[in-house]
Amino acid sequence: MTLLRRRFISLVGSSVAALTSHPVWGALAGRPAIPTLSARLEEVLPNAASARALGNAYLAEHPEEADAEALARQVTELLAPYARQTVAGQELADALARLRASDFRRGDVVDLDGWVLSRSEVTVCALVAAVRAGV
Repeated sequence: MTLLRRRFISLVGSSVAALTSHPVWGALAGRPAIPTLSARLEEVLPNAASARALGNAYLAEHPEEADAEALARQVTELLAPYARQTVAGQELADALARLRASDFRRGDVVDLDGWVLSRSEVTVCALVAAVRAGV
C-alpha cells in the first residue's frame, strides 16, 4: 500500500471516528439512540404535547416523511453546525432557537393549519411524533 493511500485511509478513518463520536452524529449509530434524541428534544421544547400534535398534523399531510430514522438523520444534520459537545439541556434549546431563527430569515417555512413554522421546527416536531407513534 502506498504512503498516499495509507494517509488517505487514516484521514477518512479519523474523520468518521470524529463524526460518530459527536453526540449528535452518534445518535444515528443505532436505532435505540433515536428515541433518546427524541426524548432530549421533548425535554427542551416549550410544550412537548403541542409539538407532537404539530408533528402528527404535518405527518398526516406528508405521510411519505413518516420515517423516524430519516427524520432523526435530518434533525442531526440540522443540529450539527449548532451543537458542539452535548445535545441536551440548554445547548440543545439554544441550537433549536438558532435553527428556527435561521429558517425564518431565509424564508424556509411551512404553513401548517394556519401556523407558519420554520422547516427545522416542523422536522423536530415530526420526529417527536414519529417516535411516539413507533414509526
